[in-house]
Amino acid sequence: MSTEIREHVSPEAAYHIARDNRHPLYFRNWLHRYPTDPAFHDFLPKLRSHLFSRICGIGGIGDEEQVDGVNGFTVLFLHECIYSHAILRINFTTYDLHRDQDFINPHTPKRFVMVASNDDSEEECRKYPFWYAQVLGIFHAEIFLSSKQQTPKPTRMEFLWVRWLGQDPTWKDGFKFHQLERIGFIPHEDKDAFGFLDPAAVIRATHLIPAFAYGRTIELCPPSVTRDDEGDWQYFYVNRFVDRDMLMRYLGLGVGHKSSFEKSYESNEPDFNADGRDVDTYSGGEQDEVGELDIENPEDNEVDSDTMDKEDINEEIGSAEETELEEFEY
Repeated sequence: MSTEIREHVSPEAAYHIARDNRHPLYFRNWLHRYPTDPAFHDFLPKLRSHLFSRICGIGGIGDEEQVDGVNGFTVLFLHECIYSHAILRINFTTYDLHRDQDFINPHTPKRFVMVASNDDSEEECRKYPFWYAQVLGIFHAEIFLSSKQQTPKPTRMEFLWVRWLGQDPTWKDGFKFHQLERIGFIPHEDKDAFGFLDPAAVIRATHLIPAFAYGRTIELCPPSVTRDDEGDWQYFYVNRFVDRDMLMRYLGLGVGHKSSFEKSYESNEPDFNADGRDVDTYSGGEQDEVGELDIENPEDNEVDSDTMDKEDINEEIGSAEETELEEFEY
């Protein structure tokens, strides 16, 4: 059961992570426990690059090139640690203009999320408008930009540690082929297999069904704290029929959904001025209030008129199974 303190969650916020600092993870001890674990390879450099990119407003989802240290600035962590959290609450607008909420808990099977595709190819973005990731951890850190010309002031930034999944190129899917989208974990040798994600970029939790017929494999990742002891499922099917709102995101007919190809979103990144200082003052004690996050959810997809007509769409909607994602806590 979760030990996090219950807090009021504004329905207008894009997401909510608890404000407490009760579970610190110190880099010196935590990272050194797993010297051969591929999930921790370049953990700190990737994290610094991710946070620096968000502060500077460069790059996009999944882009984590080595950008830390530009113009003499580097990302430093207060007390050389990050703080772990149990639950991420994702607020979203449904197809019929209601507000709803999904829960993500990395310690349960309900730990997969979907984000807008950031593929370089527009054709691929149209074919597969969403990317999928397994949430390995929910964190925040008190960080600051440091340079020789300034006295840094810390500010809070929140992030997700994720393991990415990719499309199976041998599989034909979609309404045209009457088959669900099939995805699998990116092999650990790929530099982008593990990474970080802005919680404001998460559209919704997603329901992935293991492809039981293909079984498990240990080839995608050696023994790791991020992998089940029995190995990874080789493939997953993306359940677009988990509820009506999810189906409408793939059909692209939801009044409350934005275009799938509007990949920009607004986040509450700290506002640093020209010399790298956080514009807001840091009290050193009680943390500053987090501003409301406004995300333009890239959530719908165009429907090929040659593939589906109105009767097909009505039939698909009528057969959609209405289920709710349950809240899991530990």
